[in-house]
Amino acid sequence: MLGLSDNVNNNHNILIHIGYHKTGTSWLQNKFFENPISGINSVAKYKDRPRWVTEVIKPFYLYDEAKVLEYFEGSYNPDKLNVFSLERLAGYPSTGGYDSLEIAQRLKSLFPNAKILIVVREQFSMIKSHYIEYLKANGTAKLEELLTPKRFYLIRNPIFQLKYFDYIDLINVYDKLFGKDTVLVLPYELMKEDSVIFIEYICKFGEIKNYEKIISKLPLEEKVNVQILPRDAYINRTYSRVFGSNNSLETLISNRSLKFLFNIFYKKLPINYGGILEKEIKTTMKKHIPKDYYLESNILLEQRIKYHHQIDLKTLGYTI
Repeated sequence: MLGLSDNVNNNHNILIHIGYHKTGTSWLQNKFFENPISGINSVAKYKDRPRWVTEVIKPFYLYDEAKVLEYFEGSYNPDKLNVFSLERLAGYPSTGGYDSLEIAQRLKSLFPNAKILIVVREQFSMIKSHYIEYLKANGTAKLEELLTPKRFYLIRNPIFQLKYFDYIDLINVYDKLFGKDTVLVLPYELMKEDSVIFIEYICKFGEIKNYEKIISKLPLEEKVNVQILPRDAYINRTYSRVFGSNNSLETLISNRSLKFLFNIFYKKLPINYGGILEKEIKTTMKKHIPKDYYLESNILLEQRIKYHHQIDLKTLGYTI
């Protein structure tokens, strides 16, 4: 194990924000962690995330811990809270978070004294949001096809898993690796309901001084990475199912005009595509996900969240 240099490792001023996806991560990264007002040193800048993702999630036979450490130490500031924010660290929903355990173990090896921030979201809302994001990225499957893959025994690739959203499983992993005192879990819904309190909890956890003044200057109402409309998601899926979803540069360039014309044609038709998709998602989840599917997990999740703060998940829409 290489580990950080003594100069870095002896400073307990590293906060790793692992996600989850679709929990306000873009706003936190752009408007808080990278905001000069915050006094935070964002190690993996928003525009530089692809490089970090590429290195951190490589399979074990390609992974180079020394290279990640080189990246980190080149960005480290001993006089500030150093935040490493990358939602991919919690795994990826479309692949069932298959590598989330290995990533957690890598982070422990890289940053043994770091603090961990995990932001969760009510599962039914999360699944819907992720699915629309999946369609934005030219996904072709209907939600039902993701929830009930055919000929499961022949599938070779990691796939979407409802169990991935049992957040307590991954939280327990981080608790065992880093200790409960250094792992903060917050619900995304608190950020929407009271962003000041949400940011205040993070500031206190990261031991940020004068946080009241900092919070007062943050653009709390500003939106970042706004999700596409269900109408556009439906049209995207239709296009991808008809013409394919190859995302290579060559295909994107050759299909640009075709997709432009396709979108104009579809949007001219007097059909409520957004309503169709909304109804399809609602019907599919009702059919395939029992209302109390996450009940047991959420009871444990709430208990874990209350280790740091008295937050009632039921009032925030969770099944409890």
